[in-house]
Amino acid sequence: KINPYAKFGLVVGIGSIHQEINDYDGNDIENIEIKSNGGTAVGFNSAIGALFNLKENVNLFAEISLMNLSYAPTKSLVTKDEVNGVDRLPFMTTSQKEGEYVDSYTVDPNNQRPNSVPSLSLKTKMPFSSIGFNIGLKFTL
Repeated sequence: KINPYAKFGLVVGIGSIHQEINDYDGNDIENIEIKSNGGTAVGFNSAIGALFNLKENVNLFAEISLMNLSYAPTKSLVTKDEVNGVDRLPFMTTSQKEGEYVDSYTVDPNNQRPNSVPSLSLKTKMPFSSIGFNIGLKFTL
């Protein structure tokens, strides 16, 4: 006997993004690492599949699943900045090391942000979506 089904649900997550940048510019080698985090990832999960009865309490299932998820971090921190092996972090200002991602902001050339606070950038939603095929066994107790 075959039992078709569909599943739908909300997905909420937290996490962080780690960037590693290795730039070779002429004779200089620059290595930068940035960690972005904060904020909540929100999306949905859905699947369509079928259960195949093998025995009384054992079913084989096969399904195609889709996860649609996007994430926009709220802050960033430079954790490494080296040029030719020389650490530049101790010489950087707070605004060069730390960032804050916001929905909108206004630049006033007459009233600039001090270097002692994080720099501002616009939030960017990053996709973390996937599609896949699941197959397995379901045991009913």
